[in-house]
Amino acid sequence: MKIKLSDKILVILFFCSLLLPSIIYFFVSPNIKKENMDNRKLADFPLLNSLTITKFPEKFDKYYADNLPFRNQQIYLYSYILYKLTGSLKSSNVIIGKDKWLFYNNVKSGNPVADYKRINQFTLKELIKIKDNLNSLEKYCKEKNCSFTLIICPNKENIYTEYMPESIIRTNNISRTQQLIKYLRENTDIKVVYPYSELIEAKKDNFIYYKNDTHWNLLGGYIASKLLLENFDIELPNYSSLKIELNNEKTSCDLANMYIVKQEFKEPYNINITGYTKLNIQRKESKDIPKNLKNFPGGKFEIRDYCKDAPKNEKIMMVRDSFGIAMIPVISCNYKNSVYVHCDKFKKNMIDDEKPNVFVLEIVERHLPSLASKKYNFNNKK
Repeated sequence: MKIKLSDKILVILFFCSLLLPSIIYFFVSPNIKKENMDNRKLADFPLLNSLTITKFPEKFDKYYADNLPFRNQQIYLYSYILYKLTGSLKSSNVIIGKDKWLFYNNVKSGNPVADYKRINQFTLKELIKIKDNLNSLEKYCKEKNCSFTLIICPNKENIYTEYMPESIIRTNNISRTQQLIKYLRENTDIKVVYPYSELIEAKKDNFIYYKNDTHWNLLGGYIASKLLLENFDIELPNYSSLKIELNNEKTSCDLANMYIVKQEFKEPYNINITGYTKLNIQRKESKDIPKNLKNFPGGKFEIRDYCKDAPKNEKIMMVRDSFGIAMIPVISCNYKNSVYVHCDKFKKNMIDDEKPNVFVLEIVERHLPSLASKKYNFNNKK
């Protein structure tokens, strides 16, 4: 049977489409940035022996799919075209709001959208557990001649509600945070700082959260720090008297980085603030950081500052999450010694070891349920 020339050409083109990308990629790959664009570990080349031979084809197929020549470039092109045509991107952890504002949507990391919708109130049992834990922590601090204060940082979704998609509807319930604060104030003597109203007022004149990041910027951190320090008789100037200027230094925004076409989201609201102090802060070396924590999320898990001429000749210890980073510059220039420990690395014996005069527990509101964990139960300290 005679094969048509056109059929021969199609067969040749087909094999070229299979082989040429691999050949070209072999020569150009050293100059191509290799980046894992998936939120998972890519498949390794499978082991081939008499015990694995039956599963080898399936595993090789997964390996090849994860290591296709120009795979990242193809994924980027697909995502770019999808974004330009539909205005949306494939991501289960991020929502694109109005005016391209990005919001966090991770159900396993506090579920901030449920917070925004106000559909996740605490049960009475949960409230009691949190109350008992915080009471035990406050009592332990008092025994160590140390004051205790809880500061709750508002989710970005609850401050910039006007940029949330209209398809996400909020109920008329009070928020889970309001519910907890009300319960604590009615049933404990714990000092609770919640800078919600101050941030709502401040956003009328300035942007206080990043557009493409889940966190507040330095101005948001300053406003929260000012309110916190008022509890310790430290008065700071109102933010309106400070020098506030935009800069382009922040290029790594956590929400934008979850998108493959992150360069489409430029950060316009990175802010520098000056004028609240003339004191110098000396950053002390932290304790040795294990190799597996060199890139620990939310900054180094332990930070120590020293300010010789600080107004408070005392030591403050803050157990914090990533929101605490923007508060550190303000707090550190008001205390002679400051130590900041990431909440994931906090251990009960640290209060004994550090002997602070002031202990602050900072937490973003989407993570409030973690206050019920054993970590904060000091009734049976070990």
